[in-house]
Amino acid sequence: MKSNSHPEPEPRFRAWYPLRYDDPCSSSLLGFLIEGFRIIGEAPSLSPFGGHAVVDPSYSQPTQNMLNDHNSLVAAVESSLRRRAIDLMTAAGVEEGAPGEPLVTELVRAWRNESLAVDLLSAERVRHDLTSPAARAIGGVCILLRSELNPIRDTPLYAEVAKLMNRGASTSSFLAGRHMRAGASRWRADLVSGLQKPRRIAIPVEDLMRFEVDYTTQFTRALLVLWSQAPNVDGLKSYQGAALAQAIDDQDGLIYRIGKAHDQPLRLRQLYDSRR
Repeated sequence: MKSNSHPEPEPRFRAWYPLRYDDPCSSSLLGFLIEGFRIIGEAPSLSPFGGHAVVDPSYSQPTQNMLNDHNSLVAAVESSLRRRAIDLMTAAGVEEGAPGEPLVTELVRAWRNESLAVDLLSAERVRHDLTSPAARAIGGVCILLRSELNPIRDTPLYAEVAKLMNRGASTSSFLAGRHMRAGASRWRADLVSGLQKPRRIAIPVEDLMRFEVDYTTQFTRALLVLWSQAPNVDGLKSYQGAALAQAIDDQDGLIYRIGKAHDQPLRLRQLYDSRR
């Protein structure tokens, strides 16, 4: 009698048939970007209106770097608020200096507390959880590479993004253009879905959309700068992919290094042309 049962399908092995854009070879450029965005998303966030932080010599170097950057921002904010208070007092006819100092101090304190409250209530403006690190990384590279290769249609663009993202990966783990298309589509879909969620602070959707696109593009660009520089940095030469992002974070703090990379040139065409 013929059996109606169907044999169990043979398992497909990730090693030779990568199916997911969010599961790349860990040593690839995409692996580096995903780990970078994961570290960024999980990093503690300090408000510049919360006051100076104590930098203890016993803290790790990445933590000291982060706190020193925070304190520099706090000092800049304090200076700006004091200038604003002094200008207000001068306009009201109060002399600058000792007579008006208590009122200046009180104004600065009030503005700081007000701004800190707004920061805490509107923390969702920086929506690190809007989409997955993998989708965000792919979306960012698509934007940057499209501007470099413009004009280019979507299908060849995704194929070129895949070639770039596969740098450092073993050939058995190469992703294809369809994976990049899936990642970019997920980024856009998650962004739209996230924007539709209720928010405690009414922020125009257009502003939040613009912020997310700028955030993704700028951080992707900075991460690509760090990736390009790594072969010439002592202590990082032997690392690739996700391990490189973690090594940068362990050495100096990834966000600290990203802050230094924002203003540095990204030779994307050179990076693109030298892909392997």
